[in-house]
Amino acid sequence: MATSFKSIFRDYLSEIKKQLAAMGERPEYRSSLNGNGQEVPDTGETLRANSEKLNRLLTERRYAESYGPDWRDLRISKLGWTVPEYERQVVTKYQSLVESGYKEALFSWDNGELSGLNKNQAIGSSMDGYARVGLKEWAKINEISEGRLSSLLQVNRRQYYLDGSRNYSIPNVVVGRGSLILDASMTDKTFTGTPQVRNFLENSPHMYGRSFIVQPMAIGGSYEVRDYRSNYRLTVPAFEGAQLPGRYGYKGRGSK
Repeated sequence: MATSFKSIFRDYLSEIKKQLAAMGERPEYRSSLNGNGQEVPDTGETLRANSEKLNRLLTERRYAESYGPDWRDLRISKLGWTVPEYERQVVTKYQSLVESGYKEALFSWDNGELSGLNKNQAIGSSMDGYARVGLKEWAKINEISEGRLSSLLQVNRRQYYLDGSRNYSIPNVVVGRGSLILDASMTDKTFTGTPQVRNFLENSPHMYGRSFIVQPMAIGGSYEVRDYRSNYRLTVPAFEGAQLPGRYGYKGRGSK
């Protein structure tokens, strides 16, 4: 069993090293003392150190793509949030609104106040509307620019394809200049199986962009959808410190 785990660690570390090399970065190495007091390579600590390094670099590059090279100096909203704080606030608020919208819609359905082709569709539409209105109100209260031309927040705005056509998708929430997309849903979505989500990622100009499906905890919770064309993957699927409850997994090629 120990050999099996070591093999998994080595394979995982090898993949991380490849990703770091593709970014022009060198891996780090860690060692520890064995039972004889000799210094030996520590695969577990080396894996942890390089995983943290890769996640940090990918996050910083995503911030730079979306907010500009001076993102560390940027302050957002009347409360003066940093970029990481701002994104955590948006993600946490949107998840909260989706949860509340779902509960209200479920109550309305059970009391015969909603109609639709089916229960999921009716509840999902009501939940989307609740979260959309709530997030716009929240942005206004906090003096965050929201609109089609905003570089901070776009709620249910058209995102035109990169091929120059007039085709477009409409994500529920686009944060920054598009490197973070949040989409509320009552159903599971995957990169290969859901054209809508695939369009979000394939038509993003950001190499390090991320897309999350935001679901109520009652039906599974939120998760990330990854674009498998990219060489860049976060090794830890959870969003950076945001309160996104749920699976913290991802849906990609071959996912059901």
